[in-house]
Amino acid sequence: MQEPGTLADVLPLEDEAGDILAKARSGLGMERPELASALGVPESVIIAWEALTVPIPADHAERLARLLDLRPGAFTALATGTWQPEPVDEPEDGWQTLRFTLSATPGGYTSNTWIVIHPDRQAAWLVDPGFRPEVPEAWLRRHGVVLRGILVTHGHRDHVGGARWLAQETGTDVWLHPADHALAQSSGADGPFHDPRDLRHAEVGLLATPGHTAGGTTWRIGDRLFPGDTMFAASLGRTFGGPADHPEHRRSLHLLLEQPPETLLLPGHGPATTAARERMRNPFAPARPD
Repeated sequence: MQEPGTLADVLPLEDEAGDILAKARSGLGMERPELASALGVPESVIIAWEALTVPIPADHAERLARLLDLRPGAFTALATGTWQPEPVDEPEDGWQTLRFTLSATPGGYTSNTWIVIHPDRQAAWLVDPGFRPEVPEAWLRRHGVVLRGILVTHGHRDHVGGARWLAQETGTDVWLHPADHALAQSSGADGPFHDPRDLRHAEVGLLATPGHTAGGTTWRIGDRLFPGDTMFAASLGRTFGGPADHPEHRRSLHLLLEQPPETLLLPGHGPATTAARERMRNPFAPARPD
């Protein structure tokens, strides 16, 4: 049986510099020829950088950052590999955070399913059962931990796909913003879904973080935030609405980074991070000193 990881485990970054370049360019509605002309390089160079087949040199990284409204120092550090993620510590509030990193098929694309266990060790909340929900369900059953609820950050299949099965197996409710119900259903995930704004439980809070999707919701348990794909360590998720939604997406990211510095940010893909680290290391963070 697969065992979950802890916050001491560090996953690779979800995005490399070329991924961030493509997301920033798309968010601004800038075509590759336009960016290539502004930078003074052939379009084929931009293509190679975004395909991750050629590294971005430091001098070009700084100029790209300024053209794409990114923080130059943070973007250059990623392009040159001078910064890598580090472990985060569990807050001293008695809760325990566990992560299953699961894929639909062996060796396939993965997403994070998070379990936060109550200090009494008998109950837990689960965030984003996308792929293979039978894995965390078996672990919970084996350890005698009862689910209090299934919290979904947004309606993409890799986050909500296993929610109905898990709800049926555990007798728990699924909470997903109504603006993402149609998206979830188009991904093959049926309800019933409950509106997160109707969840009245002292242990759980939420922030509205649209941008990646219209109903993006960041869940809060203690000093932990679960933003789904609103952000990743040193990046953010794709803005599917393109330039029309990109400013809103960045406002949602900025809301997360305005949380107290020690706040844990536990995204849908890649490693855990903190608000303090992202203020310094995220190229999409506001360009202002802390």
